[in-house]
Amino acid sequence: MTIAEAKQVRIVDFLAQLGHHAQHIKSEQYWYFSPLRNERTPSFKVNDRINEWYDFGEATGGDLVELAKYICRTDCVSEARAYIER
Repeated sequence: MTIAEAKQVRIVDFLAQLGHHAQHIKSEQYWYFSPLRNERTPSFKVNDRINEWYDFGEATGGDLVELAKYICRTDCVSEARAYIER
């Protein structure tokens, strides 16, 4: 899978494969509990229309590759791509 192909994977589908499900959906905005910390109020948003995420608790976001890097705690794109492919 190329980086361009990886970026075409829907973030909401990727999160579902990891066992994360939206707590609230309004239009194309999907709100989740953060995949990296315990919280009581969802602060992790995915815009399904543009396929980008933003974590308000960490003030960071991006595309699927950036999300895989974020979850894996790595800056290595090849590690992130391998995580997406699994």
